[in-house]
Order: sequence, then C-alpha cells, then structure tokens
Amino acid sequence: MWSFGSNKRRKTSNTKHLKFCIGGDGGVGKSSLFKAIIGLNNEDYKFQRNYQATPINEFNLVNLKIILDNDEEVIVNIWDTAGQEFKDGDLRDSFLANADGAVILYDIQSASTRHNINQWLDRIRKICGEDIPAVIVGNKMDKVKKNRENIARECRFTSLTNIKTMLFSVKQRNNYSDSKKKGIYQVLDPFELLLQMYMKDKHLTIKSVEILSTQLVETK
Repeated sequence: MWSFGSNKRRKTSNTKHLKFCIGGDGGVGKSSLFKAIIGLNNEDYKFQRNYQATPINEFNLVNLKIILDNDEEVIVNIWDTAGQEFKDGDLRDSFLANADGAVILYDIQSASTRHNINQWLDRIRKICGEDIPAVIVGNKMDKVKKNRENIARECRFTSLTNIKTMLFSVKQRNNYSDSKKKGIYQVLDPFELLLQMYMKDKHLTIKSVEILSTQLVETK
C-alpha cells in the first residue's frame, strides 16, 4: 500500500543517494513526466496539453525520499532537461555526469524519436559508463486505440543491453506494460524499475515517497 509525504523520521546513516536523469527528444513528454511526479501531492494537478519546451539553459530538479518495501531509505534526485540539449549531437555533460540511471522517453507515434534512442543511450553510456541502467519509455500510449500488441513488439529494443522497456501514458499516468498497476503513482514506475536494476532486485517496490524539494537550475 502506497503512502505519500510521511513525516516520520528515519535514520539516514545508510541512506543511498542516487541521481536519475530524464532524456529523450523534444516533445516526447520528459517535462510532463517531471511535472506529474511533482503533482503527486497536488490535488489540483492537471496534465498540460500545450507543449512548452524547457528553456535550453535550464534544468528541472526534484529531490525525493523513497522508502522501499524492505524499509530501506533512498534519496533520489531526478533531473529533467530540454530535448534541444541533444542539438549538434552533444548533451551537456553536467546534466549526465555521475548519473546512476536514466529514463529515456520517445513518442510511440514518432519513428524518429524512437530511432534516436540509440544516440541518447550511447551518449549517456559514454559519460556515465557502459553499466548504467536505463529504462526506455514509449510514451503517449493513450493516443493508440488499436494494434497495441504490434506496438509492443516494435518497441522491445532487443538489440540493446542492460535496459528495460515500458509503454506508458504520462497524460493518464498509466503503465501499459503492467496491467496489475493501478492509480496515479504509476508515474514512478520507470524509476522503480531503475531502482530494481540498480540494486539487482527485480522484486523491489516503492512503499512510500516524499517530495523533499524542487528547484530550477540555470546554467551559463
């Protein structure tokens, strides 16, 4: 059972601190995913239909305190940046440096954003190492009304290693890859999968989460 925003304090001496980055081309839903995470404790949260690219000199950062089902505490910093960061084939190294995992989004209706997954993954691994876990998320499944099984087959990325895949709708906050999951907290499923990969425990689940802080980081 999920709980959110618990005020109960725990010992932090053995707390892990992890950095996860959100990548992908412009318009695939990175910032929408980020805003949906922040919106978990906002009853007035609504999905923004109008696309607005994150300014090229800004990062969004949210700090989460996550309690796992084994009662282990993890502090996760999630970074979101603009798709334009991939301009000229180069991402800001400062965005990816020291990342422990990455969520890479693409638009399931856009072949070009799906094909660019390889470039994103290559760049991330060049900076962070070949062993960095990554979750590839096919977003906007809410727009698909039929042939979902065909899409699932096309989006397996079987040629890539050390990755997991997921079909998702950020708009609906719905994980289409796991019919057992219910509720708005599915928006954290890509990061729960990253935690499973990082900790090498496929049964690991998030028990509770608290938003510690959010901030806008400007770069020169």
